[in-house]
Amino acid sequence: RAQVFVRVEKVGSGNVPRHGRVILAGNHPSPVDPILLFGGLRRNVCFLAAEFLFRQPVLGRLLRWMGHIRVERGTDKALEAAAFGERVLAHDGVVVIFPSGRITKPGERYQPKTGVARMALATGSPIVPFYLTGTERIFADGRPRPMRRVRVVFGEPIAVTQAENPTRADLVTLTSRVVNASHRLGGVPVAPDD
Repeated sequence: RAQVFVRVEKVGSGNVPRHGRVILAGNHPSPVDPILLFGGLRRNVCFLAAEFLFRQPVLGRLLRWMGHIRVERGTDKALEAAAFGERVLAHDGVVVIFPSGRITKPGERYQPKTGVARMALATGSPIVPFYLTGTERIFADGRPRPMRRVRVVFGEPIAVTQAENPTRADLVTLTSRVVNASHRLGGVPVAPDD
């Protein structure tokens, strides 16, 4: 288990509902983030993962077997990934998404993808923001560094009302709200008017 190699401190895990549909969205500082999140939750989860990961011989087979969702970034097929996520949520599942769409450095600013808002508004699913600290140090120099301390903070759920035809502005506004909520959990400054 991941906890053998790192010490994971979970804060606010009670904010993740034990039952019913929910989206978890937060920062992505390391390739090991999904493993640590998966180990820290008591529910089966479905991750949205970059398409190139599914092309890896062993990892790709494992991702497909576990039912994770392939995202072809920068293409029209990225919308198909959101549609798959909506199906998981329709069956009261848990979907985990990194709005950055890629690994980012702690505190790094990025243009978030709106898939989290698209899925939430299509299904009326609440969004639980999270923030990971310390995972970037596990492979800081390309080699695994065991016994690192990792902290994951789960924030209060953001209630979302289902909307049939959200505008681009609706998607951007909700996405910004989620990303800013995640940043606040990690002590990352956000603009006062956000």
